Amino acid sequence: MVQITAGFLKSKRLSFKNSEGLRPSSSKLRMALFSMMGEKMVGTVGLDLFAGTGVVGFEAISRGAKKVSFVEQNRGRFKELQDLIKEWGIESQIELYCADALKTMKQFPIEFFDWAYFDPPYGGALLKSSLQGLLEHPFVAMGGYIMLEFYKDDLGEIGQSLEPFYHLVKDKSYGKSELRIYRRVK
Repeated sequence: MVQITAGFLKSKRLSFKNSEGLRPSSSKLRMALFSMMGEKMVGTVGLDLFAGTGVVGFEAISRGAKKVSFVEQNRGRFKELQDLIKEWGIESQIELYCADALKTMKQFPIEFFDWAYFDPPYGGALLKSSLQGLLEHPFVAMGGYIMLEFYKDDLGEIGQSLEPFYHLVKDKSYGKSELRIYRRVK
């Protein structure tokens, strides 16, 4: 069970029946993320690209983001997200897509989002593929942020290819997880 840590949804719990392969962001990592981002999240339009439980997107809404788009491919989790959104009365603040993240990200307007959160399943090529897709189709606005949660060995050389376009703002380790925040500069 996962819980929202702050804002108007504080203490709301997320429980998923369809949890096989699900690895929610820890409360420690989320609290650090939102501490680093602070007021930069208020009034923003964001993207939780590999939503899973949606906890990062829900936390952003709870802390003042105007709107968040969730992309979740698993139909069972998608339905559970729909139910939570309706139960909590936040339908106007969330766009929910049941789709492949790599295909969907190419359909978003250029420079549309103020921030995007990338937390694909660990141990695969999805992080590299999604960041390559971002470089080819920059849906994050100039001055906007990308936030990456990944297994320490997953980023590889793609992190270096971000550097001409994104400036590394923060880099922290939490056990086997790494959290990086980049700001778009080009």
